[in-house]
Amino acid sequence: MSKPDTYAGTAVGRVLTHEDTPVDIPVIVVLEPSVHPPVEDRMQQVISLALLFGVLASATLVLLGGSLYVSRHAMVTTDYAAFRGTPSAMRTFRGVLDAALHLSGTGLIQLGLMLLVGVQVVRVFLTGILFALERDRIFVGITGIVFLLLMFGIIKGIFCCR
Repeated sequence: MSKPDTYAGTAVGRVLTHEDTPVDIPVIVVLEPSVHPPVEDRMQQVISLALLFGVLASATLVLLGGSLYVSRHAMVTTDYAAFRGTPSAMRTFRGVLDAALHLSGTGLIQLGLMLLVGVQVVRVFLTGILFALERDRIFVGITGIVFLLLMFGIIKGIFCCR
């Protein structure tokens, strides 16, 4: 058995010989050093935790709202002859938040879906910060454009479509 060699400060695994392998070709196992600095690793952990907790919170709200809605409207028959759109109170963030605070099933479902959209906006923002830390200007630009488009759509939806 041979000891690990070093090559330019990098640990190299031991050389496998004919005793270790059925073929007489020596195999060298190279251990690669970590490519990502610790700051990038921490940012990736923050992004993954934000996604995890955001999606879990959103799913919990939607599941709770769906359960409340079904339990309260189980015996209601739907009249398909007349179309009834979303109530005007459920078209604004304030109306959705008020309905959710009063434990309305539709309010909790809407709030959960709004949270799911918000999680994606936060993900794009944090990814932009990660690319900025990596000094990757092209991806910072692309992420910035995506973030601006998301914010434009949200702001337009809040102020223009009441």
